[in-house]
Amino acid sequence: MINYYDVNVDRFALVHNESHDKTYNLQISNDIDKVFVNKETDLYNNLFFYKNLIETAEEIHCINSSFLHLVDRVPTNAKLFYHHIRKSNFELSDNWKKVEYEN
Repeated sequence: MINYYDVNVDRFALVHNESHDKTYNLQISNDIDKVFVNKETDLYNNLFFYKNLIETAEEIHCINSSFLHLVDRVPTNAKLFYHHIRKSNFELSDNWKKVEYEN
């Protein structure tokens, strides 16, 4: 994934912005390289292969998804951003900053 997106391995954001039926345009700073977790680049169709990326990312941006819940359980020093664009109701750990969106 690092090679696919040609990003700086020391400073990148991991972004999951795709649900089963839609891809969302998230509010993310443009000054950091991004690795997108999506169907096109998921060569192995296995979320657990992302563990190393989760552990080493500087930032992680997620919508409500199974990937979000995986990130919530893998130890990381990344800044975590939950993009509340799908308006789901559930609780996350206090490590997440919630990014609100208009309806």
